Amino acid sequence: MSSGTVVKRGENSWRLKYDISPDPISGERRTRYFTFRGSKRDAQTRLAKLISEADDGIDAAPASETFGTFIDKWMTDTIKPAVRASTYEGYEAIVYKHVIPALGRIKLKDIRATHIQTYYSDKAKGGLASQTIVHHHRRIFQALKFAYLARLIPFNPAEAVKPPKVQREEIVVLSGEELRTLLDGLEGRRFWSIVFLAACTGMRRSEILGLRWCDLDIETSHLAVNRALEQTKEFGLQIVPPKTKSSRRRITLPAPAIEMLKRLRLRQDEEFLALGIGRDNDRHVFTRKDGEWYSPRSISKEFQRSIADMDITQITFHGLRHTHITHLLRDNVNLKVVSARAGHASVSITLDIYGHLIDGMETSAADAVERWFGSENE
Repeated sequence: MSSGTVVKRGENSWRLKYDISPDPISGERRTRYFTFRGSKRDAQTRLAKLISEADDGIDAAPASETFGTFIDKWMTDTIKPAVRASTYEGYEAIVYKHVIPALGRIKLKDIRATHIQTYYSDKAKGGLASQTIVHHHRRIFQALKFAYLARLIPFNPAEAVKPPKVQREEIVVLSGEELRTLLDGLEGRRFWSIVFLAACTGMRRSEILGLRWCDLDIETSHLAVNRALEQTKEFGLQIVPPKTKSSRRRITLPAPAIEMLKRLRLRQDEEFLALGIGRDNDRHVFTRKDGEWYSPRSISKEFQRSIADMDITQITFHGLRHTHITHLLRDNVNLKVVSARAGHASVSITLDIYGHLIDGMETSAADAVERWFGSENE
């Protein structure tokens, strides 16, 4: 059992000193010091609690370590090696632009649920969307959970905090007529083929731009999603695995998409011949005239500019994915088939995102039952 001492430093001020288990690697003795203000009896009670926690394996955070110092180290040592670069950039925007400026000066051992709850309230008053605050909550909760599991703090204060409720925003999609208007309006533009494939398959932007000719099987009208093109500040453009394990999938292509890809291959062969580049099945399906990769962000920006003056519902490039999946469900395509085509990990994810469509499908189910009975009475 650990032992410790209480030494008076000033009026109602005490230095608490105690040992914890030796360093597991070096075997060196480890001592902890804390400054406590209050009566000697309270100081002794506090020391007894610290010693008890140390005996249970809790290595309390050094008195001087701030939450900002801790979460910065957590980001660098724990998160960065474990997630994709694009995911890490999202973490960075939250932690370094918001969390550390607001909560970073608080000592890690002193941070409480009230600090976190006030942070959420201040962000809401500042106009931050509820969904964004929920993302902040996840990062704070995750960091403090790590501190708790590492025995740096005796509990996770974020567990006592409730983030704001989020009302899921209604998914915006194009009608069939609007989709035809969009494709007709973009025809002749170089990136029309990218938009067309997105509308035909529901693939993510990164998946489309990462597609190679060797991923296509024209004979069987299929393509394989094996990789994605990611764009980050640190690494620029790079090839990465698909978003999730279930994102690796095989998609059946409709005849118009096959014809489009055949025409595209002929055009690309001509352009590359002029550049002195031979045919290569490992080459990307969609490239600029100079043979270089497209920037995902540039595609989204061009899409937004191109549809701004069209008399259609204004959507993002990702809205093409929503449009594809929505119309499949409205056409009563089997839910499991739609989920697999979208690359969702489970049918429940598809339902969670597009469940609002089920109400309309219920009506068609009732109509079908009526037809059963109607046919019997004829």
